[in-house]
Amino acid sequence: MPLTREEIKTCREAFDTFDKDSSGSVDLMELKQCLFGLGASPTDDELHQMISQVDEDGSNEIHFAEFLKIIEAHKAHNTKDDDDTDTLEAFVALGGGADKSGGVHKDKLSNLTEDFGLEITAAELSVHPNEEGLLDFEQFKILMG
Repeated sequence: MPLTREEIKTCREAFDTFDKDSSGSVDLMELKQCLFGLGASPTDDELHQMISQVDEDGSNEIHFAEFLKIIEAHKAHNTKDDDDTDTLEAFVALGGGADKSGGVHKDKLSNLTEDFGLEITAAELSVHPNEEGLLDFEQFKILMG
């Protein structure tokens, strides 16, 4: 997920702050401090994984362009979590469980979509309710996606 100019500016400020030796790169400890400064709290294993995923030159350090790739991946992951949260809230509002248990009755969903003038049917999307006419969370998520 692309970063905005404001996010890039914030990242640059954080990166420069934690590039203690002004080398233009951040090592493992500097990265950890930088991410904490941005509100993240990765483990050492996650930090090693982050570095290995973006360290294009094998320096075991992260340059600013590589750092931005980490932040973009983190943002995309958080956005996905937010999307699931919204879907879960809708699932619960229609009768499903907050723990993703239970289901939403296909007729209830069908009536709701008709009320809003939407043309979504489970058959069109190859989603089939169980014998009680309920769509589980994963099926509901496909329909809402």
